[in-house]
Amino acid sequence: MSKSDAALRERLAQAKRANVGNALIKLGRVLKERTLKEVRERGFEGVRISHSAVLPHIDLDGTRVSVLAERLGVTVQGAGKLVQELEVLGLAQRSLDPADGRARLVRLTERGFSLMFEALAVLEEIERELQVELGERRVRALHAAARDALAQLGEPEP
Repeated sequence: MSKSDAALRERLAQAKRANVGNALIKLGRVLKERTLKEVRERGFEGVRISHSAVLPHIDLDGTRVSVLAERLGVTVQGAGKLVQELEVLGLAQRSLDPADGRARLVRLTERGFSLMFEALAVLEEIERELQVELGERRVRALHAAARDALAQLGEPEP
């Protein structure tokens, strides 16, 4: 590796470390991977990272596959494949949309709700660990800043 390559790599590494968005993306990935590992160990084998991306987007009253596709930024076929995998795992099911008998809604099953609650319990455990290491005040501040940033960037609170 030449000196210019090394300098370029170091400059990029510094820019990444200085960027809050990059840190949040990495934090999100670490949280997702750890939560997924824990829920698998707690009886939800077969759940993949792609499933963890779609599950939070299923509304309590159900969501059409086309809406899921839009929220995920994938094709309707891609979202349909993920929903099919969730159905095989017993985490979601499709049913008729009461507002439009031709359309179908994806809904969480009882097992799907159980998975969501288990994942949230894991995140609470991680938060308690962070409170021990960082202090409760800093974790509360992090939570408030994250919520404020989401609101500022246009992500409404569900």
